[in-house]
Amino acid sequence: MNFMDKMNISNVTMDMNNDSCQAKMKITAYHLQPYGLVHGGVWVAVAEELAGRASIAFCQTGTVPVGQSVSAQHLHPCQEGALITILGKLMHKGQHRHVWQFAFYNEKGATVSRVTVDNAIICPKK
Repeated sequence: MNFMDKMNISNVTMDMNNDSCQAKMKITAYHLQPYGLVHGGVWVAVAEELAGRASIAFCQTGTVPVGQSVSAQHLHPCQEGALITILGKLMHKGQHRHVWQFAFYNEKGATVSRVTVDNAIICPKK
């Protein structure tokens, strides 16, 4: 089972013309802290995974994205059973750096979390 499956992420779409991506996520008991709310690290991990996958599409041959920094603001609590919509936008597309902004929305349209991911674009050593 890969990370996307374990986190219950589905319907991932990339729109290279608009430098954006979108996904859905069903919240399960796996995502919860002991007192029943989604752990904030879930939003961070999901955003970093999506940013990495999306940045790959913009990388030149021989380069790869690696997470350099992540910052998050958790705005509303979320519980098991929620269906989350994730929208990502590439805010900066440089040769050596990509900056992604993700917003996580609940079914009512409230912003649950906002996460910024900064990817360094590197040439991996072989």
